[in-house]
Amino acid sequence: AYRQYGYAPAFLVDGFANIGSAAMDDLKSAARANQGISVTPLLDSYRYLLSDPRKSDMVSAGFVKYLISQYSLDRFLSLYAAADDLNLRSSIESTYGKSIDELDREFHGWVDTVKVSFMQYQYCADRAEALFDYAGQKKYATKLHAMAITRVDSLRAFMAVGRAAFNSGDFYGATAAQLAYMKFDSSL
Repeated sequence: AYRQYGYAPAFLVDGFANIGSAAMDDLKSAARANQGISVTPLLDSYRYLLSDPRKSDMVSAGFVKYLISQYSLDRFLSLYAAADDLNLRSSIESTYGKSIDELDREFHGWVDTVKVSFMQYQYCADRAEALFDYAGQKKYATKLHAMAITRVDSLRAFMAVGRAAFNSGDFYGATAAQLAYMKFDSSL
């Protein structure tokens, strides 16, 4: 689907493909833990492809989301069309009129300001479940539960927490979540 925009390095391709992923929550956690989320080492395609895939996908998705939200989709697509494995750094600098270091610093500051919504956590929990990542499902379901405001949100959160507990083998937790759901939903 992205071929219509031209060839682009893996950093941009993966980042563009994953902007709807759990990257923002994971990035915020990595930033709080001071785990080094710099884009600089990942702009070399060889190093990008040899890096930890979870970290590289998280950073590329976050950085692409930052570029799109702060500068526009059209500007990102012009970068996507212009960049290749050999000129990624210079293409980013010429497209955005800033050095990689400046953009990297802005990106770090931006990560702190991004809010992850209830629906994004629900999507992340559902996606983690579909990928059999039950620890991730439990993490996102727990955050979903903490954010529930409406009655419907609470019911969704109880269901998500219960599924996550069941899938991860915590059957007592699954039972407790199901009982809480049933107590909360008077129609049962």
